[in-house]
Amino acid sequence: MNLSPGSPSTSFHAHRDWVAAWRTTIKRDLPSQPPPLVGDAELRSLIADHLRAVRGVQCSFEDIVVTAGTSDGLGLLLQGLRAQGPRGARIATENPGYPTARRVISGLGALPIQVKDGGMDPDSLMQSHEPFDAVLLTPSHQYPLGGRLPVSARLALLAWANDTGTFLIEDDYDSEFRHGPLPC
Repeated sequence: MNLSPGSPSTSFHAHRDWVAAWRTTIKRDLPSQPPPLVGDAELRSLIADHLRAVRGVQCSFEDIVVTAGTSDGLGLLLQGLRAQGPRGARIATENPGYPTARRVISGLGALPIQVKDGGMDPDSLMQSHEPFDAVLLTPSHQYPLGGRLPVSARLALLAWANDTGTFLIEDDYDSEFRHGPLPC
């Protein structure tokens, strides 16, 4: 069994319901128009409904953009940040962190910040002499170490980001799983 990131199980292909769904789908005519650039409106509406119900996020389908995955979504977001200023975008990432995300942003001035006590070390981040445009972190379940960023560190990061105008990008890659209470 391959447990490496980005390598999903394909064993489901043998399930009768899955095979029936594939057969039904391939019999359909291909759409005559390409899909909307930001994703199907019905899917985006369902995602917005889910975010409101499960996360308490007040959003509508217009606020949702469906991408082909984390790398595409992150790439779009960072290109938008890069377009905001003449110097490009300076992004802080966790070290160690998600290698694919680091590859996506490596050409945009990624700066690795050491992980400490379950997540990105706010003190190391705040001691940087140059401003950041964004910070990419996995505070709920740090990748790859699995720690949870303490509430006090989360609050410090939020206050710092608010004071400096820095975007915090949370990659909540396994948000449907719970890993226990947050440390204080």
